[in-house]
Amino acid sequence: MQNINYKILTIEEFNAAIAELKRETENVSLPEGEEFFDALEDFRGPEITAEEMDWTVSDADYEAWLDRRSEKLKRKTARDHEAETRAKTLAFYMDEDNILNERSLWED
Repeated sequence: MQNINYKILTIEEFNAAIAELKRETENVSLPEGEEFFDALEDFRGPEITAEEMDWTVSDADYEAWLDRRSEKLKRKTARDHEAETRAKTLAFYMDEDNILNERSLWED
């Protein structure tokens, strides 16, 4: 199948392209049973165990982060913290997705 620039298609051309994609996918058979899980594992790639992951940060990096954080916090006043908190709260509740899903700022 040729590549299609979907931004310049008419509705009829788009529907024809979708119909062609559906016809092509009907001819593709998916593995079943154990073969499906084998294919899924092949797609996922090698598994990384928790022991193989690097969970720690070097002491020097952590100290540097603490220094940058403390310098940043020293420059802020209580009014700055309040303004930042209000801005973040307002931004959260002005997000349409959060409004429609009735999310709370304090949910996990």
